[in-house]
Amino acid sequence: MLPANTLLFHWKKEQKAVVENLLVLRQKLNEQAIHDLRVAIKKIRAYTKLYTLLQPGNGPGFGNEKNTLPHTGQLFDITGRQRDVEICLAILASLQQETGRRYLHLHFYLLYMLKTTKAWCNQDIHQYKIKELAAMTRFLKEDGSLQDAVSTDKRIQLAINEQLVSITPHFKQPHTLRKQLKTIYYWLLLLDEKERYAPGPLHTILDELGNWQDYEIARVQIKHFRKDYLPKPFDEYYELKKLEAFIENKKDRLLTAVRKNLRNWLEELEAN
Repeated sequence: MLPANTLLFHWKKEQKAVVENLLVLRQKLNEQAIHDLRVAIKKIRAYTKLYTLLQPGNGPGFGNEKNTLPHTGQLFDITGRQRDVEICLAILASLQQETGRRYLHLHFYLLYMLKTTKAWCNQDIHQYKIKELAAMTRFLKEDGSLQDAVSTDKRIQLAINEQLVSITPHFKQPHTLRKQLKTIYYWLLLLDEKERYAPGPLHTILDELGNWQDYEIARVQIKHFRKDYLPKPFDEYYELKKLEAFIENKKDRLLTAVRKNLRNWLEELEAN
C-alpha cells in the first residue's frame, strides 16, 4: 500500500541517505559512500522533475535541479569527478587483463588525478549544507495535492507514459537515453502497481547502458591523456590509440544489445 504522500516519503528516504553518506565521507572518503551519495542525489533530482510535472507553475526555475537545488547539483558534479577517475582505473585494470598489455603512463596519470579529485570532493563535502534539501522537504510536506495517494499514483503513471513517448528520438544519444530511462525507473519505483511497467527489464537495460557509459568515460579520459599529455615518440601513445579503438568496439556491441532490449521492452508496454 502506498504511503499518504508517496513523493514526500521517498524524498525523505533519499534525504536521509544523503545525510548518512555525508557523515561517512566527512570522516574519510569512501568509494562506496560516494556512489551511494550520488545515487541518492540522482533520485532526488528525479523526484524534483516529477513534482514539476505533477504541479506545473510552482515558481520560476522550480523543478530544474540546477536552479532549485544548486548546491546539491554542485556536490553531484564534483563528486562525479572522483567517481569518473575511479571508473577509469577499474576499466583500465580490466582492459590490461584482456589485452595483456600495461599502460603505465596512463595509470600514473589516473592515480595523480584521483588524488586531485579527492581533494576537490573532500572540500565540497565539508562545505555542503543540507538545509537546501530540508527546505524542499517542507515544501512537499505542505502541498495538499500530494496527500491523495491514489490520485498521485495515477498522475505519476501519466507522467511516465508521457516520458516514454519521448524516448525513441534519443536512441542515437546513449548518455541522454540513459539519463531519461534512469529518471523513469526511479518514478516507476514510486508506483503502487508496477506489473504493467515491469521495472525488472528496465533495470537490466540500465545496467547495460551503465557499462556503455563507463567505457565511454574511460575512452574520453584515455584520448585526452594521449593527445594532450603523452609525447608521440612514446610507444604507449600508439598502444593507447589501439586501446581506444578496442573500447569503441566494446561500446558498439553493448549499444546494439541495449537498443534491441529497449525496443522489446517498449513493444511489451504497448501490447499491455
